[in-house]
Amino acid sequence: MSASQNAALQAPLSPIIPKQKTTAVLLAVFLTFWTWIYTYKVDAWKFWLNFALSILSLGLWAVFVAWPWAIIDAARRSDDWYLAFPNGDIIHHRQQNERALAYQQELAAQHAPAAQLAQTPPPAPTAPPLSEPPSDPPA
Repeated sequence: MSASQNAALQAPLSPIIPKQKTTAVLLAVFLTFWTWIYTYKVDAWKFWLNFALSILSLGLWAVFVAWPWAIIDAARRSDDWYLAFPNGDIIHHRQQNERALAYQQELAAQHAPAAQLAQTPPPAPTAPPLSEPPSDPPA
């Protein structure tokens, strides 16, 4: 892993403001895109996009697009994401990167002996030891 990737993984985190998944899902069910106000620090763009499109479509967007989107979006996030808010995505990506790195190291360790065997030339055949002529028995 390069130094810049490592630095990106160690970016400072915001203070944690724990949220609850249940609250987010209930807000999504009853208030459609307004659920994104609950997680505004991360989801501001979703709120404003859906707000504008709902106004432009006279509410049709809110009913047919924003409502299912808000429910699915709130429900698919883990409880840990909400507990680590607003750092849920950062922590999730770090965990994914750590798992991927561990997997790559495991694969490299598994394939290293095979790669070494493929690169190592076979040992040269050795001649059997020369036998010495029998010595005369002592008299």
